[in-house]
Amino acid sequence: MVDANLNVDDACVVAYNRLKLTKDIKFVTYKVEGQSNVIVERVGELESTYQDFVHSLPQNEPRFAVYDFDYTADDGITSKKIVFIHWSPDNSTVKNKMIYASSKENLKRRFAGIHREVQACSLAEVEQREIAQALR
Repeated sequence: MVDANLNVDDACVVAYNRLKLTKDIKFVTYKVEGQSNVIVERVGELESTYQDFVHSLPQNEPRFAVYDFDYTADDGITSKKIVFIHWSPDNSTVKNKMIYASSKENLKRRFAGIHREVQACSLAEVEQREIAQALR
């Protein structure tokens, strides 16, 4: 059985707090390493685009990510919200999907201030307009 209490590296929380509080990065991707640790895989610099983020997601492996998403609300006001993304592509192995699914809450509960969670299995589900619509 998969251990739902994987070790979350301290750098994961540090990177999240940079995104949330310091606001000097745009996104963070997290990887389960060796089936026992969640680590920071990539930090997207402030000038990174949403497409840079999407291209950082592997095509056949799950990942977790947080993204500081800019969007325009229905009333025309521009806003920013932190989105937690659980990327689990259809073509990843069942074992990898289970590892990520069982460790998601352990990671997410360390991140106060997440506005929305998105679970995505295909690139269509992480399109910028889809995320913006979910935030409205």
